[in-house]
This record gives sequence, C-alpha cells and structure tokens, in this order.
Amino acid sequence: MKKSILIIFLLFFTVNSYSIDFTLGALGGANIGWFSGDDWDDYVNYLGADNSTKIGFDIGLFFEAKVNNNFSIQPEILYTVIGGGLASEDQYIVDYDIFIDEELIYKVKIITLPLFLKYRIEAGDYFEAGSGHITFLGGPVYFILTDDINVKYKLTSSGYYPAIAKTDIEADNKSIFGMAFGVGYDIPLKNGKIFIDLRYYRFITGLFDDEDLRSNFIGINLGYGINL
Repeated sequence: MKKSILIIFLLFFTVNSYSIDFTLGALGGANIGWFSGDDWDDYVNYLGADNSTKIGFDIGLFFEAKVNNNFSIQPEILYTVIGGGLASEDQYIVDYDIFIDEELIYKVKIITLPLFLKYRIEAGDYFEAGSGHITFLGGPVYFILTDDINVKYKLTSSGYYPAIAKTDIEADNKSIFGMAFGVGYDIPLKNGKIFIDLRYYRFITGLFDDEDLRSNFIGINLGYGINL
C-alpha cells in the first residue's frame, strides 16, 4: 500500500514538474483503402484485372499528453472499416455477344490502436495562418480484426440485372502490427482545439500466413479536444 502511494506521488510530482498538459477528444473521418503484396499482385495480374480502391471510415477517441511546446504523445482507439478489391471492365464474351464488368470487393472491420509521437511548429512562423500549428505525426499501430473479411462479387452486363454473391473469409492473423504517419493542422481554442489531419496507414503483418496480402489506407480526420 505504501509503495503504491509512493508511486502515485512520484508520478504526480513528475507530471507537475514537467508541466505536461493533457487533452481528451474525439475524431472521425473517411479513408481510401487498397491491398498490396506479392501474392495479391500476382492474383490481380493473373486475372487481368486492376487493383481498385474502396472508401471506408473511422471514428474514435484520442488522448494527448503535451510534453513541451513542440512534442506530444497521442494514443488513440478507433473503430475502422477499410476496403480494397479488384475490377475488370469491358470483357467481351463471344458466345453471348456481350460485354461484362466484374468486381471483387473486400471489407475489413478493425479496432485501430495507434501510438503517435507528434511534432508541432507554429504555422505563423512560415505562413500567414493565424495562431494555428502544423503537426507531423508517426508511430506504431496495433490492429485487431473484429470480424471475418467480407467479400462481395459483382457481375454486371448490358441488358441484365447485376449478379451479386457474398461470402466471408476468416483471416489467419486477427492481430496485426502496422505503422502510420501523417501531417495536420491544429487550431487552438480557449479550452481545447480543433484539428484536421491526413494519415497513411500500412499493415506490416499479413492477413494470412501463406499469402502476402496487406492492407493500406489513407484517411482524413476531423477532431475536437478539450484541455483537462
């Protein structure tokens, strides 16, 4: 008990000695995702298709610890939906004298847990941008799949209704290690801030043990934080 009280006291003293400021807030936005990897590229080329992007979204919370005027640490927890796929257009079927379009769409639902190191500079030092801050962020990310990968096959042709088939694929790896980095702009408020940022996320661990298939996505987020 005495040790616990001593640890709490030391943490409190350390935080106050370094004058760390804390901000708690929410953020959300849209993303554009796609797949990459040697096996995925071989599959796309074998089918004579194009690697396609899909739109997703994320929403969640962040906690920022401002160490000094330039550096801060920001862990987050986000619910993210990302996608990807492949598409083949204007394939001519001789026997039926028609053109068809085929599309394979993947959807991945994940919990995204980034730990960002942020560096900020005064925007006014470089641009006539008021009292805002330009921010640069980067760090490791831990992804947790919350469900199987949703797969939808869509076939369309002139004069016919689209044919759609759906299935689910279980990934070998439900816990994925990745990385992310980005740039943003903060606008300080009286008791907090609003911000916008652009981020790039990449899976380092593959979704499957025997296939090189990784997800990538670029997201734009809006957020609001309250100083604690």
